[in-house]
Amino acid sequence: MKHISDRTLETVAIACTGGATRPEILERTKLAPRTVTRAITALDDNGELEKFRSGKDHIEYYFIGDPKELATLDKRDRKEKTTGIRLTPHESTIHQMLRTKNMTVGEISRTLNKPTGVSKEYVYTILQSLRDKGFSVSVDEARKQAVLDKDVEARPFEPLELEPLYKHKITIGAISDTHFGSKFQQPTLVQTAYQIFDESEVDFVLHLGDLVEGMKLYRGQDQEIFLHSADEQADYTLNNYPVRSAYKTYIISGSHDLVFKKLAGFDIVNNICSQRSDLVYKGEHGAHTFKMKNLTFEILHPSGGVPYAKSYRLQKVIEGALGDIISHLRTSKDLSIIPHFMLMGHLHIMNYTPHIGIDGFMVPCLQMQTPYLKAKGLMPELGVLIINVWCDDDWNVNRITLDHRKFNAYGKENDF
Repeated sequence: MKHISDRTLETVAIACTGGATRPEILERTKLAPRTVTRAITALDDNGELEKFRSGKDHIEYYFIGDPKELATLDKRDRKEKTTGIRLTPHESTIHQMLRTKNMTVGEISRTLNKPTGVSKEYVYTILQSLRDKGFSVSVDEARKQAVLDKDVEARPFEPLELEPLYKHKITIGAISDTHFGSKFQQPTLVQTAYQIFDESEVDFVLHLGDLVEGMKLYRGQDQEIFLHSADEQADYTLNNYPVRSAYKTYIISGSHDLVFKKLAGFDIVNNICSQRSDLVYKGEHGAHTFKMKNLTFEILHPSGGVPYAKSYRLQKVIEGALGDIISHLRTSKDLSIIPHFMLMGHLHIMNYTPHIGIDGFMVPCLQMQTPYLKAKGLMPELGVLIINVWCDDDWNVNRITLDHRKFNAYGKENDF
């Protein structure tokens, strides 16, 4: 095929602006039919023509580029400008009009390429092209009205103001399984824990059960204790558990504590707390939900052993608790019963698991490995937790930092 000059292409393109059949192009350009055919083919190959059948015998051609660019851009550049999401001039015009208001197909056809206008069929072609390029354009056939679901405008996104998110800070100390009365107790580390709580300026402390060792809970336990009665263990704990006036410690009973209740009806933790203003009894080892500083806590001392997957027990307990919560909500409608935090003792290990909207903690212990635990192949994790919480004015928990103090290297033998 002979080379087509840029001037010829521009002439044919101008003739096709607004739409033209081949006879109309010949009439407007005064070019030879073969020259017009070659120009139409070249423009079509470059993606710069839209074709639409007009009646049975004619095809109407619409140039969709800028004729002035034809003399300055080579074929590759002209074709590249029509790829991707670039809009042709007519597509861009219709898009801009529809962003302002919905318009009928007739209004669009009269507006394009004034004063002559374009055919309605061509308008439908452009609307379909916009849809093909990802714009949500539709036509209400009853009213012949074109509608654009407004595209999202690009706009700057500003960060949240941080200060209101972290307006209120609460610091919680968590301790568990101190087992006073056991030969494997760690009162030195208990004192150390409370020194750390002081330095951390905790608002309160949660003790997750097994304050004392108890007795007759399993075979061979009598060889692991140095205090052999409820009175001895209660008096020893009263005299050796750290005393604080700046904050209170909230305690639940664990399985070792409750053995005295089972043997003689004596609730040893309740008895100890009744003689100390800084110790507050929160009930037996089952789950207890209560509010502190506008946050809701659920604390418990479960039964059973350590699962292979450390987080499994905590996940299942949280899921079980939610079932009870949903039942209560159906009747009480009191959203304050939904806990922000769940803390549990008993397992002598540490784990933090945020699960379905509740932050769950397994609190480590302060008792060395006993012969009973060694026989079961269980190694306790000694330590305490300091949980720092930041909330907004609606008491949404927006930040948590966990300070896990690990004491395994500092356990003492015969610390009694």
